[in-house]
Amino acid sequence: MLTYLIKVLIHKYIPKNTPYAEDIIRGGKEGLEAQIAISQKCTDNSLYPLCRDLFKGALQNKRLNRLQLLYIKETVTGFLGEYKRYYNQRYKNDAHEIYSKLKSPFLCNVDYQTLINIIERMSDNAESN
Repeated sequence: MLTYLIKVLIHKYIPKNTPYAEDIIRGGKEGLEAQIAISQKCTDNSLYPLCRDLFKGALQNKRLNRLQLLYIKETVTGFLGEYKRYYNQRYKNDAHEIYSKLKSPFLCNVDYQTLINIIERMSDNAESN
């Protein structure tokens, strides 16, 4: 009984330094996304709020048509590659899918800058028409 209590207390109060593969797959303390983002050195996503706000403003002001929205969706999907997290997801609409994928830790500032340029160019074309 005493050995059981000691094991429980040790496991509870002394954290593991090395996560097991099963913990990473199950999304333990350090999820797979964090491990990959750190290994890619893409942890600085300072352009995310700007990209999100530009996309939100373009949608609310109806400066994006259906084809432009699909183009942005394919661009974001292309940046993310084939990460399994996004395969069997169900989204309400294309804008919801873009919002969800924009939050991904797999996107870097270079990807956000490219999306910002695309959204600004499409918005400028809509205003000039």
